[in-house]
Amino acid sequence: MPPKKDMLSEKIVQTLKNAEIEIPEGHEIEFIKEENLGDYASNILFLLSRKFKKSPLEIGKEVLAKIKADTDYEKIEIGGNGFLNFTFAFDFLRKELKKVLSADYLFFDIGKKKKINLEFISANPTGPLSVVQARAGAYGNALANLLRFVNYEVFTEYYINDCGTQVDLLEKSLNYRINELKGIKSEFPEGGYPGEYLITIAQKILTNNIPQEKWREYLLNEIISEQKEVLRKFGINFDSFVYESSIIQYREKILEILKEKDLIYEKDGALFFKSSLFNDSEDRVLITKNKRATYFLNDLAYHYYKIKRGFEIIINIWGPDHHGYIPRMTAGIKSLGFDTNNFLVIIAQQVSLEREGEKVKMSKRGGEFITLEEVLEEVGSDPLKFFLLLRKPSQHLTFDLELIKKATKENPYFYVQYAHARICSIERHGREKGYNFDQLLSAVNLEYLTTKEERALMLTILKFKDIIIQAVKEFAPHILVYYLLELAEKFHYFYEKERVISEDLELTKARVYLAFCCRNIIGKVLEILGIKPLEKM
Repeated sequence: MPPKKDMLSEKIVQTLKNAEIEIPEGHEIEFIKEENLGDYASNILFLLSRKFKKSPLEIGKEVLAKIKADTDYEKIEIGGNGFLNFTFAFDFLRKELKKVLSADYLFFDIGKKKKINLEFISANPTGPLSVVQARAGAYGNALANLLRFVNYEVFTEYYINDCGTQVDLLEKSLNYRINELKGIKSEFPEGGYPGEYLITIAQKILTNNIPQEKWREYLLNEIISEQKEVLRKFGINFDSFVYESSIIQYREKILEILKEKDLIYEKDGALFFKSSLFNDSEDRVLITKNKRATYFLNDLAYHYYKIKRGFEIIINIWGPDHHGYIPRMTAGIKSLGFDTNNFLVIIAQQVSLEREGEKVKMSKRGGEFITLEEVLEEVGSDPLKFFLLLRKPSQHLTFDLELIKKATKENPYFYVQYAHARICSIERHGREKGYNFDQLLSAVNLEYLTTKEERALMLTILKFKDIIIQAVKEFAPHILVYYLLELAEKFHYFYEKERVISEDLELTKARVYLAFCCRNIIGKVLEILGIKPLEKM
């Protein structure tokens, strides 16, 4: 953890403790959006009012009477909504800002090297990657970076389902395309894959005279290789690719464990897992009456492989059609002896693309989908990552391809990057005028920062550690995007209102220091999101 004194929320907690005020379970401190009401708000009055059967106003008066005068606050008062509102003193914010450019300010040790397995995308090898899968990719990549930043040991993984009915159907679809190229009439398989990518692969098979017994292997290798190459262009690297065919060896071990625990039984020729004992809605089939292993058994085998490798936390990011699958997997994980408090599934919902207000159709099955590669070629990897992180993953996401490319403040990616680039421009301009910032900023006097725009920017910069803690606690890197937009907004207001480099050397030093603090935080957060900070635009 960062030093608690560096976190504004912890400063408030310590203030309450110093006043010997009981802090009940459920105590939360949140940011106040309306600047005139304060900086941070505590819900402690509500919690204590329930316990002591008094109104929040009565409790608030008692709490305020206990809190000793503290020059670190401009004021502490009861808000009209019953919250306890805290406004920090300008001098306190200046003092805290002095720490931001120090070497250890960006150090966190929340994770303490705990091992996390983070699996995401894991698309079936049945065609090119789509934008929905790109959303899981952007989110998983940012989450991995965030967790590594706070000192977790994160192992990213991509699971390839190279067995099963979908691959069988893909192979039949390929056979149809090969017959078509040969001029042989055949029937297209029901529910098959009509995408043009199969025509390209069929042509390669015929051109290279690949023997028929190798068609399936060649098909999968072509699609998987293409997926990996597109991920490379997207700037996402995995520590491991795990093939379903390599983990089915653990199916017998799963059945052995469940049998020892009396958690399986036969019914109508099928083998069932007693998942209803673990809060699932019904028992689940492991082996069908046709003696075929279900996806669920294979997934249990895969998660056994994760547990076997010593991971303490398991996180899966799944697609929008997997929500109902969570209870059975949670039951399965628990039956294997894994603490389900350390098992998390994040659902990445659908993505809809528009072009100047017109919806762009996407359907892998229909062969009319827009691929991740096409979008990357049009808008670039970093702008796409940013837009894919604009909403929490549980929300449906819609964005316009034309907006991503616009160099205007309406484009949130541009708005944030422009703030970073503006600060880089300030530094270049200053050096051209002969300023040695390394030397000048070593003796900066922040008392020259006095305007409301400077204070607002200062406060937002100092929210950084609380924001990081919140994002880690909720496994929610999209929170960092919201923070970047707020920080960029505060910087642009400051920049447009105040002249950073002026004839007043002491004021220049103070404002440049403030701007550099802002740049450091914007740059670090962009890096966590997997996005390169731009120095020029």
